[in-house]
Amino acid sequence: MFDVRKTRIDLSRLSDDQLKDVGLTRDDVEAELARKIWDVPAHWRSR
Repeated sequence: MFDVRKTRIDLSRLSDDQLKDVGLTRDDVEAELARKIWDVPAHWRSR
């Protein structure tokens, strides 16, 4: 869970040009940051 949070924070630190390079917008990042820490794709969860 901490890795997920860290990754989301790292995304927020990218410049708008860097986000554009990976196909994201600042709005995409804000939406990602607003997600709950346990809200991850199903294939990331352990069984």
